[in-house]
Amino acid sequence: MAAGERAWRAYEAIVNTVAVTLFAGMVGVTAAGVFFRYVLNTALPWAEEADRYLFIWLTFVGASITMRYKAHIAVDI
Repeated sequence: MAAGERAWRAYEAIVNTVAVTLFAGMVGVTAAGVFFRYVLNTALPWAEEADRYLFIWLTFVGASITMRYKAHIAVDI
């Protein structure tokens, strides 16, 4: 395996790890927000905004992963 291919696989592994981490963070923040709001009756003021930013970054990272595999939705006419 060439050095360039090994570097590319390492880069892909890092990008995939970032995507999984962002998604796990989003799930965790959402679950904490729901727990605090409905169980403890106090809302977390930062949860909604944190979810929004995590989702935005997950969209960008996910789009780059999708572009690599040429899996974006396309319509041929």
